[in-house]
Amino acid sequence: MDRPRQGSAGSPDQEPTVVLPDDWAEPTLIDPAGPPAAPRRRGTVLRRIGILVIVVLVVAAAVLADAFSRQHVQSQIADQVASTVSTDSDTVGVSIGGWPFLAVMATHRLSSVDLSIPTATVAKDDQKVTFTKVSVHATDLRNVRDMQTAGGGQAAASGHLSWQELSRLGGVTVSSGGDSRVQVARTVSVLGADVTVMVSASPGIDPATRTVTLTDPRASVDGITIPSTLLTPALSAMSRRMVLPDLGSLRYESLTVDSAGVEIALAGTQVEVKDLLNS
Repeated sequence: MDRPRQGSAGSPDQEPTVVLPDDWAEPTLIDPAGPPAAPRRRGTVLRRIGILVIVVLVVAAAVLADAFSRQHVQSQIADQVASTVSTDSDTVGVSIGGWPFLAVMATHRLSSVDLSIPTATVAKDDQKVTFTKVSVHATDLRNVRDMQTAGGGQAAASGHLSWQELSRLGGVTVSSGGDSRVQVARTVSVLGADVTVMVSASPGIDPATRTVTLTDPRASVDGITIPSTLLTPALSAMSRRMVLPDLGSLRYESLTVDSAGVEIALAGTQVEVKDLLNS
C-alpha cells in the first residue's frame, strides 16, 4: 500500500500554508462622501452662532438709532419750550413715549409726550403769569412731523402759583387762610368808617373767564362778624384782576390750596401741540 502524503505540518491531506507578499494586501478605501459627521455638526453650530451674532448687532444698531432720534427730537422740543416760557432748556424735561420711535416717521403719530418745567412764564395778550412745577401729559398726537400743526389728542396739565404771584395778580397781599381758604387784607366801610380787615375766602377758578374766584367771604372786627354783602364787592374787584392767560385748547379745570400757594389743573381734548409748547 502507498503511504499517506503528509503536509508541512505532518497532517494527512493538509495544504501547505502560503504567505503572500505585502504588495498583495487589500488596499485601504477612502469614503468619497467627505469627512465624518462630527465635523459637519460643528460647522452647522458655528454658522448658527454667526447668524445670531449678526441679528444681535442689527437689533443693537436699530435700538441705538431709535434712541438717538428720540433724544434729538426731545432736545428740540425742550429748546422750543424753553424759549417760549423764558427758562433754561437744561431744566425742561421731555419724554416721548412709544417704541420704536422711528415708526413716527411713517405714521406721523406719537403715543404720548410728557413735559416738566420747574419755572414757566406764560405771556399771552395782556396777561403774564409765572407758574412753577409745571407738568403736561399728552396722548395720541397726530401729524407730529410739524409741531406747529400737530394735535388731535388729549392732554392734562398742572401748574403752581405762589402766594407772591397771586398777590401780584390781585394787587393785594394774599396768603393761606387755613382749611383750603385764602386770606387777604381789604378795606371795607362799616357804619360810615373805613376799616381794614383780614378777609377769609374760598378760592376757585371760572373756566369760561379764566378768572380766580373768591367766594364765601368771612371777616370780623372785635368779635363782630361783618356781613358778606359788605365783603363781596371788594373781593369781586380783586378777582377781576386775577385773570390767567389763554392757553388755547387747554382749559382751566380746578384750583386747590396748599401751604405755598395754589395748584391749578388744566385739561383738553383735540389739543394742539403748539398749546402744549406754550403752556
